[in-house]
Amino acid sequence: SVTRPAPPPPKPARPAAFPTRGRVRIPSVAIEGPVVSTVVKDRDMVIPPNSRDVAWLDHGSYPGPYRNVILAGHRSWGGRQGTLWRLGEVKEGDEVWVEVDGAAHGYRVKWVRLYHPDNAPVEEIMGETPVHSVTLITCGGNFDQARRRYDQRIVVRAEALS
Repeated sequence: SVTRPAPPPPKPARPAAFPTRGRVRIPSVAIEGPVVSTVVKDRDMVIPPNSRDVAWLDHGSYPGPYRNVILAGHRSWGGRQGTLWRLGEVKEGDEVWVEVDGAAHGYRVKWVRLYHPDNAPVEEIMGETPVHSVTLITCGGNFDQARRRYDQRIVVRAEALS
């Protein structure tokens, strides 16, 4: 009889590039999507390579040492609307809900601003805040076909509900 060699062991599953940590919801504009964990180096933004995920630019435990949770995602990507497509419609007073590692955190929007990426106040946007906050960032303004990107950034700051 012919002995066949044993089949090779199955390849281990590749871990997700960005592990899912929770969800973000803004009910007033029907935003809802998964929050994935990314690591920030030198405050460079790391954005997931799809339209669905919203990156938590994490500095450690939630909400992190800066009391400012940075969430960033696409307005559109690859011809699809991104989870943060409607972020520019958010208004002061709207609620933002972030669930991370099974715990829900509520926030109320304090301001919505549009910045040019070359002169945005990075420290104000991504730096420490006096109270627990969440800052959401996506593209805004007009899409520049030649450069293949939007010419502005929408930034929403919300502070923790009491």
